[in-house]
Amino acid sequence: MIKTPLIFATLSLCLTLIFTGVLNKTSYAQGVRSGYAYPYAEGEIENQLGEKPVVLELFSSQACMFCPMADQFIEDLVKRTDLIILACHIDYFDVRQGSIATPECSKQQKDYARMIRGATLYTPEIVLNGAADYVGYEFDYFMEEVVRLSKEGNVVPLTIKAIDGDLQGGNKRYELDLFPFTDAEGQEISGLDIWLYMVEKPHHIKVAEGANKGKNLPYVNIVRKSERIGRWDGRAQKVSFSAAMRDEFDSFVVLLKNDQGVIMGAAQVKL
Repeated sequence: MIKTPLIFATLSLCLTLIFTGVLNKTSYAQGVRSGYAYPYAEGEIENQLGEKPVVLELFSSQACMFCPMADQFIEDLVKRTDLIILACHIDYFDVRQGSIATPECSKQQKDYARMIRGATLYTPEIVLNGAADYVGYEFDYFMEEVVRLSKEGNVVPLTIKAIDGDLQGGNKRYELDLFPFTDAEGQEISGLDIWLYMVEKPHHIKVAEGANKGKNLPYVNIVRKSERIGRWDGRAQKVSFSAAMRDEFDSFVVLLKNDQGVIMGAAQVKL
């Protein structure tokens, strides 16, 4: 794989160590100032991916000067792959005009921070399968893991089908078919939360203020609504739920998560 240039990151690392003696992912993220270009040859990633679902959650902010690199990379991945991608925009560091952030995204990132590695928050952040985090522009590092997880990961593909008949308010009914399965150690899975994420259609937004003011940036797979729709005890069952058929929505994602936030099952359905 082609490695991402890190000249400015190296300079930032040296300055950080000299002046503070402390380096965390937040300060490291402030050092990368290079522009974005898709870092792989055409077909390079697609040809390496296996069949297992991999979920990438990007935590981003329109106010973050380094987030456009991650946002643009996610746009390229959506075009080229079938990876399940959620772009969650946080509201604790954000623009005031034209914000696409939600409090739910901030809470999700804070939950991951607590479960994965402590209390540090930063953008852009990539979380893979709810279990490990990476700086969002360090494509070479987390894409190597994405390829590995697509072949060796433990996320189970979920089966979801539409049910005849629309509900009032423009909603449509779907059915999630759940079957018992085991984890990597052969232990039966039980006690999983069922989460539904409504994903917005891709579009470009001209940022009105802040570090990215005036830039017309791509935003894809934006999480506009997320909710816990049930709890699964591990037994075979069918779970029905409704999804909003609004014009701005492109698809929805259903995830099964354990109590540590690790994703055990996943599916994305186009509307």
